[in-house]
Amino acid sequence: MKKSTSINVLFISNGIWEYDGRMRELTKVADALGDAKYITRAGKNITTTHTNHISIIGKSYLFYIIKTIIEGIKTASVDVLFVDNRKAIIPSLFLIFIKKRCKVIYDCRELYLCKEVGHLTGKIGCFFESIMLKKVDVVLCANNERAKLMNKLYQLKGELVVYQNIRKLNSDVISDHKEFERKYSHIFDKKTIKLISTSGFLISRRTDILIKAIAMLGNNCDLLLVGGGTEKDKKEIERLIIDLNVNNVHLVNKVKESELKFLVSRSDIGIVSYGSNDLNNKYCASGKIFEFIFEGLPVVTTENRPLSCFVIKNKIGVSDNLYFNGICEVMKNYNYYKDKVNVLASQISPENNIHEVAKQIVFKLKKS
Repeated sequence: MKKSTSINVLFISNGIWEYDGRMRELTKVADALGDAKYITRAGKNITTTHTNHISIIGKSYLFYIIKTIIEGIKTASVDVLFVDNRKAIIPSLFLIFIKKRCKVIYDCRELYLCKEVGHLTGKIGCFFESIMLKKVDVVLCANNERAKLMNKLYQLKGELVVYQNIRKLNSDVISDHKEFERKYSHIFDKKTIKLISTSGFLISRRTDILIKAIAMLGNNCDLLLVGGGTEKDKKEIERLIIDLNVNNVHLVNKVKESELKFLVSRSDIGIVSYGSNDLNNKYCASGKIFEFIFEGLPVVTTENRPLSCFVIKNKIGVSDNLYFNGICEVMKNYNYYKDKVNVLASQISPENNIHEVAKQIVFKLKKS
């Protein structure tokens, strides 16, 4: 991708490379800005061709902070410090102090308010984020609704840029497909409608209500819940599955991108599910919906305003908080929704999205 300008960018994230789709896309934005160096977490077998990627495998959060600060100090020239999400804030504040002349970009991918967070670590995160937002030159957020809210809530001094989660799943390891075919043959060999949610089995994402809808639909469909969750939620979901006597719900832990692409591409309908108990969920900004679109899947989403507006505008599925009627409608008119999805997929581009955001960032940095 053509770079917008020649600047030295240090990109910092606590996200795990193999599992964090938005983070991987943000590194492409960093690349489009100039000569980028990444510091991220990673699993044991990291797959990246970037020669300037420092991956921190395992270790504690404290180790991550110290390692990031050391690597940042060792980086001689930093024109732009690109900070991804809240857990990267602490080492970034140290580096902002040390690299006094650098511009700062912060991706505020979540919208957590201190009064809405119930646990201490979350409140500490809100505190550090409030400090960070006073120091940044450009703030990225994930949709227009969030941009309006953030200006109102924080009275930002930095410039706002909306960066939508337009991304597609990639699979470079073709040889894995035979292994995946064997691993999931008990699901995909059945002649049923395959529904997939990549939010795991989190109760906060209304998975319990989704399973009740599947129980009502009967055995002509299978539901894959991919992404894992807490042990407490898993036990509750397993108990619900037994109580409802369903055998067509499949729990799949967090998987790497190539395996996730396999599962999504073999499915028929994507489920995009969020709660509405706080602003972060109410004004959700899902990359999952785009992952489904690029694999040709119509969607059933919850009725959160950003999701329902997007679905209604593009006619790619149905929004339904109880899922059952929405799933029935998509199944009944499947080819109609499938055609609309394919049209939309041909009209949007992750690459164009990255290039446009990079241009906006450069313009905003010059203004600041």
